[in-house]
Amino acid sequence: MKQKQSWYEAIYRQLPAGIAGLALDGTLCFVNPAGCAMLGYDESELVGLSLRCLACPDDHHQDAPPDPSMAGLLPGVSLVTCWRHRLGHPVWVQVTCVLLDANDAPAARILQFQDISARHEELLTLRQAEQRLTLVLESAGLGAWDCDLRTGAMVLNRQWYTMLGYEPDELPAKLGAWRDLVHPGDIGRVSKAFEAHVRGETDRFEAEYRMRTRAGDWRWVLGQGRVVARSATGEATRAAGTHLDITARRREQEQARHLSLHDVLTDLPNQRLLQDRLFVALNAARRSRETVAVVFIDLDNFKSINDSHGHGVGDVVLQVAAKRLRISMRGHDTVARVGGDEFVLVLTRCESRVAVEQTVDRLLDELAQPIVIGSGSVRLEASAGIALFPNHATDAQSLLRCADIAMYAAKRKGKGCCATYDAFAMLQQAE
Repeated sequence: MKQKQSWYEAIYRQLPAGIAGLALDGTLCFVNPAGCAMLGYDESELVGLSLRCLACPDDHHQDAPPDPSMAGLLPGVSLVTCWRHRLGHPVWVQVTCVLLDANDAPAARILQFQDISARHEELLTLRQAEQRLTLVLESAGLGAWDCDLRTGAMVLNRQWYTMLGYEPDELPAKLGAWRDLVHPGDIGRVSKAFEAHVRGETDRFEAEYRMRTRAGDWRWVLGQGRVVARSATGEATRAAGTHLDITARRREQEQARHLSLHDVLTDLPNQRLLQDRLFVALNAARRSRETVAVVFIDLDNFKSINDSHGHGVGDVVLQVAAKRLRISMRGHDTVARVGGDEFVLVLTRCESRVAVEQTVDRLLDELAQPIVIGSGSVRLEASAGIALFPNHATDAQSLLRCADIAMYAAKRKGKGCCATYDAFAMLQQAE
């Protein structure tokens, strides 16, 4: 018995964890050397002291239980709280307790506690870093994602959901759910880029694509990320990255691109886009052995209208002329404004020269309809020149030149009509 007693005393004094006896009224009955060293007190200073006296000020222990006396601590339950060191600094401890009974009634509590201040500081530092990261992500409008590539489970921050109009509980946090939101026209390209990075073929994943919002519309996002963990065999197991809503930027880019390819006044394709459309049309016609017509139209009396009615009316007349040409064209044809009062048409899949001439005559009749200006009206006259691929030329510049020559031939015929390019006849007219 004495030997056991000496063992117990040795354990009590040499155990690295703190041991304390706590009376039912919350006062300390004893504290072992490790516990005293942990708090900076002698045992005589602690015995009889209420445990409440060791509690840290509120600003140091937001996570501490509301009852510093531990009266509510259940046996076998571990909790983390903050006690004050004799020198005044906080000591974070993890506490468990055992009830001592006497005559079948609780008599005291035995507390075991360990100093976890270093671990707590690490957790606090980590939490603060996470808070700073969250603030940065939210301020930058970045949605963050973290994906377990083995299970498809994802961790997504609130901004990721917010940019798509969802609440976190409205979407499953799974890779499959993410893919389901990607636009059908983008999913193949995005999946290919992501899988190439997972296989280690690229340094990072980056793609711009559309995602469906809760309201059903589409938002452009810039997705970026990289594999952050691989197995011993090199298999990618985890990837993380961000989403940035770039809808506004894409819209601005599209607007800038549109302006660079279209006439500001009429919104028709300009010379640059005309060249591109004509190049594509000729390549397609070569493959399919079809005819393409290039039509040069000049408004004969536009200068007199502009001079007599002013530039404001002149602009309206050009807009009306452009609209009439546009709505009279087939979807696969092109009408472009290439000068002040000059337009070029590219007609594809043409059946014959006669069919093209009939189409152009109809367009000239449409242009000649009165245009209401205030209480009056004006009437346009236009001349048109036609050149055919491959009959008259086989490249874009030559076709445009032939159509221009034919247009001037139409003007010499009396204006308000069309002429088809004929090299011999037009040479005679020029002479």
